[in-house]
Amino acid sequence: MSISQTGDLSQQLFLRSQTAQIKTNLQRMTATMSSGLVQDVPSSLKGDTREWAGVVHSLKQSDIYAQGANFAANKLSAMQEQIEQADIHRQNIAEGLLTITPASTSSNIKFAGQTALIDFKDIISRVNANYSGDALFAGTEVSGAAIVNFSEFQNQIDILTAGHTTSDEIITTIDAWFDDPTGFQANIYLGDAGAALNARVASNKTVGLELNAAGQEFRNILKSGAIVSAAMSRGSEMRSTETAQLLRHGGVSAIAAGADIALLQAQVGVAEIQVEAGVAQNQANTIGLNIAQNAIVSADPYETATQLQAVQLQLEMHFAVTARLARLSLANYL
Repeated sequence: MSISQTGDLSQQLFLRSQTAQIKTNLQRMTATMSSGLVQDVPSSLKGDTREWAGVVHSLKQSDIYAQGANFAANKLSAMQEQIEQADIHRQNIAEGLLTITPASTSSNIKFAGQTALIDFKDIISRVNANYSGDALFAGTEVSGAAIVNFSEFQNQIDILTAGHTTSDEIITTIDAWFDDPTGFQANIYLGDAGAALNARVASNKTVGLELNAAGQEFRNILKSGAIVSAAMSRGSEMRSTETAQLLRHGGVSAIAAGADIALLQAQVGVAEIQVEAGVAQNQANTIGLNIAQNAIVSADPYETATQLQAVQLQLEMHFAVTARLARLSLANYL
């Protein structure tokens, strides 16, 4: 007669292990049935997970592109907002200074110049604006301001025009200074020559924007304010007619800068369209990847139902056997 080598304690541990395993299988099959998705993808693919891993990786990349596109779109929108606000102040400068005539009184001339300086200060703050901590118009040097502050700008203009007492001299000096790399770019611009934006918005699409405050458009916009600053700084050393003529030239310069504003808005607008195209491309690609992923991880409902019934039956039989073993005793046997 054979003697069982399995003790009561080891048998109980074995039964508990079997119970836990069957319950785990039941929970997995129940989750698969309710969600329609395979819970153990590697097992369902018999270990060949290359295609599935590739799809998952591509979906993660698409999510990164979507985040990059969102940041780019918001930054470009911020640029448009600051350019638009700068344009409002440019128009104020033009309208205020062009009211000056040879018949204007000294107090009217002074008031127009001081008002224009307030708008010029606001333009500088717009050029120095940032989005999410990144300077908008400083190229890739996003950690600081694009140009010096209002006070320093005035100080540079004051030094530049020292000794000049006629409007023609000052205009010629300022024009040359703005075009000289050792002038405006060396003393006012604080950024670098890098692109204001370089964002990957889709798997094969990168949007770049070569725009910064050292560009000709920004220099033209700021020039009218520099002329006003010079007029107010040198006013005590010039005849009132020269000051009036200089301020009117600043107004004319502000009018002309309207074309530069339009160019800036157009450049940013083109970048916005490119970002939108990248977003659409990335969304279409993501939809295709999700379809491919669903095809891989979707469970066959009929096969899942059959497996679920089999596991339920196995659990019932296991509990029945366990209960029967629990009732076994020498007394009952005798």
